[in-house]
Amino acid sequence: MAAWHHRYRFCGRCGSATIMDQGGHVRVCGETQCGETHYPRTDPAIIVLVERDERALFGRKPEWPSHRYSTIAGFVEPGE
Repeated sequence: MAAWHHRYRFCGRCGSATIMDQGGHVRVCGETQCGETHYPRTDPAIIVLVERDERALFGRKPEWPSHRYSTIAGFVEPGE
């Protein structure tokens, strides 16, 4: 997180200085007319396809359309 804070001291949209917000998990542009919010990158920690014989296990979010499914995945939270 320290490297991210150092790297994103300035807004990528307007170039103004950013300020730390939400306990250090977000940087916000200090220019009130811009106000862009910058988040650290989140990377998948694991993506798996669980298989057995000719079948596979998929997951889905309740708000997705009924025909959409996904492999099982997890992410690392910033600072973990």
